[in-house]
Amino acid sequence: MLEIIDWLRQETVVEARTLPGVPDNWPLTLHAHYERREIQTAAGHLTASARPQFREGCLPLGQARIELLFVTLDKREGFGERVQYRDYALTPERFHWQSQNKAGAANATGRRYLDSGTNGWRFQLFVRENTDSPFIALGPVTMVSHEGDRPISIVWELATPMPMELFRRFSVLRDV
Repeated sequence: MLEIIDWLRQETVVEARTLPGVPDNWPLTLHAHYERREIQTAAGHLTASARPQFREGCLPLGQARIELLFVTLDKREGFGERVQYRDYALTPERFHWQSQNKAGAANATGRRYLDSGTNGWRFQLFVRENTDSPFIALGPVTMVSHEGDRPISIVWELATPMPMELFRRFSVLRDV
């Protein structure tokens, strides 16, 4: 029995890894759990002297050219019908995400996503199951495909695949 316990410990150890694709002074760890305000503080958006309002799920940080994508999967409580976006993991490497309704191919918000291969913008994905859960830092993502307009449905590729335990929780099949 002790051998099994030792083996399980060795097999389930997750190595802490700095969140890739962000400035070195952002103290964030890949696959770690955070409250939204902790992420905003780490990114320099919230400070002792600056506390800007933020309610939406997207936070573009223009100076760094990094946009933080905050996703809540279960939107049954606390979300209006207009923001019932369909967000879910397709595979451990791919995540389906819908932009805000205002994002379209003909405006700056939509172009930031659609032109991300050439415009210098980078994206970091943070996902939680519901409003009572912390966000989990899934790290940098790049656009693989897109369709639609207002909202735009985007398939993102994660630079680092999510662990299988997270994939099960974030998968499109999680409620089946």
